[in-house]
Amino acid sequence: MNTRGIAYAGGIAVLAGLMAAAPVLALPGSRVEREEKRVVDASGKTQISIKNARGRTVVVGKADAKSVTIIAVKTVSGREGDDANKMLDRLEVEIGERGDQITVETRDDNKDQVRTVWSLVSGSHRSSWIDYTVEVPIAFSVTASAASGEVRVSNIDGDADVAATSGDVSIRAAGGNAQAAITSGDLEAIEIGGDLTVSATSGDVTIDNVGGTLKAEGTSGDFRASRIGKDAEIRLVSGDLTLEGCSGDVSVRTASGDVHLDEVQGSVDASSSSGNIDVLIVPVKDRTFSLSSSSGSIDLYYVPVRDFGFGLNVRTSSGSIEGDLPIRVSRVDRRRLEGVVGSGAAKVEIETASGDVTIAERNQSADKSNH
Repeated sequence: MNTRGIAYAGGIAVLAGLMAAAPVLALPGSRVEREEKRVVDASGKTQISIKNARGRTVVVGKADAKSVTIIAVKTVSGREGDDANKMLDRLEVEIGERGDQITVETRDDNKDQVRTVWSLVSGSHRSSWIDYTVEVPIAFSVTASAASGEVRVSNIDGDADVAATSGDVSIRAAGGNAQAAITSGDLEAIEIGGDLTVSATSGDVTIDNVGGTLKAEGTSGDFRASRIGKDAEIRLVSGDLTLEGCSGDVSVRTASGDVHLDEVQGSVDASSSSGNIDVLIVPVKDRTFSLSSSSGSIDLYYVPVRDFGFGLNVRTSSGSIEGDLPIRVSRVDRRRLEGVVGSGAAKVEIETASGDVTIAERNQSADKSNH
């Protein structure tokens, strides 16, 4: 039985006889692959931590699983066949335990090489990585990270904590809280039962169906979110934001990019240094809507539900104020509009330094292509 390439730490309990190593597969150009499998008893364990240096990491929860199944496909590319095989021996998977946690970590003793045109043409480039496919009990929580490579976690009842330096991230059907940190790559987070926290340095973000709160920050990339169960707090440096459906309050800050907010059931506080803002609100009770833009237009659309109404205060340094609404005006001039609409229960404040302001009922904006 071939066990080379996998090391075990911490006295972890392993199901006997379930170790399997596929034959080494030599591919053209001194590329070598080896698949290794380990099944680990999950008794008394509630979480798994996976640290991968380079390669894809996929973790899937199974409802009837009593163990953790780890399939590691090790791949190396060397200058020649002997060099590749030696590199393969220096690429290991370490499996251990810490309390109720199973740990999986890549140990790669091969030296990194800067990729050059000559190394690619001559076939002298050396690289190594591991692709993981891991099945865990559905009740598990998962922590997974990769220095270079995509990370995917799905179908778990516990928490998900995912980080990737260079690669896409996907979290789907996580019953607990989830957090994702990405340096370069796209993120999707779908069906999160608890709260979601996101940090994205460069890449697009797609979020749907979060049961709890959403806290997100992004440096560069577009951001799209929908069906947020509680409050949402979003901070973006550069990129457009679309939020469709939030049951709580929304707070948005963007340096550069357009903001579109639709079907927000709570209060809204949104500002953009450079970009347009358009918002659909339900102005009832004591909700507050504060919108501001240093350079960009602001369009506010409201749904005239039963007992709706809001006090309105609009100020613009350079731009027009437009709207056809049943307002009792208390002050109006070229740069300012104050008054009360309906019951006046909610509060709307809009301010632009350079940009137009439009206020209208929802049915008046139905023909707008962006709504």
